[in-house]
Amino acid sequence: MSEIVGVITFYIFILLGMFVAVYGLLAVDYFLFPIGFFIIISAFLLKHEFKVSVLFWKNDD
Repeated sequence: MSEIVGVITFYIFILLGMFVAVYGLLAVDYFLFPIGFFIIISAFLLKHEFKVSVLFWKNDD
C-alpha cells in the first residue's frame, strides 16, 4: 500500500468511526456506538499492520 493511500484510508476510517459513534450516542442507539468504536479500533490496527506513519501533531524539535 502506498503511503498516501494508507494515510487517506486511515483518516477516512477514523472520521467514519467518530461520526458513527457520535451519532450512536446522540440517537441513543446502543448498536451504533460499538460499531463506531470498533471502526476506530480497526483503523489503528490497519495503521499498525501496514506500518503507516501518521502524525497527529508536529514536533517542534
